[in-house]
Formats: sequence, structure tokens, C-alpha cells
Amino acid sequence: MHDSTHQRVIKGDLTAKVREAGRVLREKGLAGFYLAVKEYLSYHLIGKWSFVYLEFMLDQPIVSFVVRDSISVRIATPEDQDRIESDIFPLLEGPLAYEKKYFRLLGDPDVRCFLAESDRKLVHYSWVFLDAFQSPMIEVPFDRSQLRAKDAYVGPIFTSPACRGFVYLQVLSEILRFLRNEVSCERALVLVQGKNPSAVSFYKRMGFKEISGGQPRNIFSYIEKRTKRLIRNRLKRVREYWAFS
Repeated sequence: MHDSTHQRVIKGDLTAKVREAGRVLREKGLAGFYLAVKEYLSYHLIGKWSFVYLEFMLDQPIVSFVVRDSISVRIATPEDQDRIESDIFPLLEGPLAYEKKYFRLLGDPDVRCFLAESDRKLVHYSWVFLDAFQSPMIEVPFDRSQLRAKDAYVGPIFTSPACRGFVYLQVLSEILRFLRNEVSCERALVLVQGKNPSAVSFYKRMGFKEISGGQPRNIFSYIEKRTKRLIRNRLKRVREYWAFS
């Protein structure tokens, strides 16, 4: 898969956004369009500023769980697309529908999609980006200076409401072992909504630790930090120019 396709899926592109806006307007009318715009603005102005970022160092022990015989976990291939659309897509409603775009990445060598199946039905997916620099982490206000080579990013994830509470435990353990043993990553990163303390607690029980200083306090502190960084970079270039002139 071409890098341009990868970047369009991660960042989105204007054409796709306009197309999606048109679809919402046609199918849901002005009221649905207004709600979609409201959700979009709420996420970008409020939601993503409350993320909590956590890390798991892959040289530490990985928690094991009793494997349920009814659950099987595997890495998806492009041949799974039809089953994914049949079993999972109908459950991705509202803001979750946004995650359908990631399935365009099936077969990308830098991305894996872990599927969980129960009773011959797909009930869960977890996306794993082997290079955090080429992951959804670039679209959130995380301090990129804290990213390292051999960082992997896990997300987005989804579990069928009928199977929540045990499936992801098994999937996450398999993902961590895969990252450590198969692709030699050194750190796994996740993010969760700060308004979901139970999710934060879950990851901490799994051995994750919160990354301090990764999240700006709000959009204004983010703009301030970015502005200072731009000024430092510009001053550095000016000094280099005068040093060699």
C-alpha cells in the first residue's frame, strides 16, 4: 500500500470529509448534519484535550489470562473484509462510524488488525500501528518529542456490546506478545478518554503507566508550545545561516 494512502486514512483528506458531510446531509437531513457538526467541534475543541496517554515497556512481564475456548484471536487479512462489513460494520454507529475508514489499511505492512471471533462471529477488532509516528497519534495533541523509534500504537479498538468485559483482555495480551516477539518493538502506546477512569485503571492493571507531560492542558497551551517550538526552530536556522555565511 502506498504511503499516500496510509496518510490519507490517518489524517483524512478534504475530499473524503466533503463527501461524508454530503452523505450525512442527504441521509439525515439538516438536524442530523447539525448534530454531526456539533460532535466534530466537541471532539476537536474539548474531547481530544482530555486524553490520557499510557505506555507499556515491552521488556516487562505481560499479564496472562485464562484463555476462553470460545474466543479465537488472529490478524486480519484483506480477505476478511466481507465478514468485517457483515459482522462489525452494523455496530459502528454515530461517532464509531468514523473508524470504518481504517479497514482500507488491511494488508498494509506497517499496520495490523487483530480480530476476535466468538461463536463464528467477529466481535472485536484492535488496530496496531507498528510505527507510532505513522499512526493516529499524529492527529491528537500529544507531545511528539516524547515519541521514540520502535514505539507502536494500539488503537482504535472496538468490542461488540454483547462481549465486553473479557475479550479485550485476551486480545491485548496477544498484541503485546506480538509486538515484543514478532516485530521487536520496545514500547506500546495507548490513549483513553480522561472521562473514562475505569479504562485508565484497566490499562494500569495490565502494567501500563501514564506518560507525564504528554498532554497539553488545553488548546491554548498547545498553541503556545507549538509557537515556541516554531520560534526556536526559526532562530536555529538563522544562527546556522550566519555561521556558514
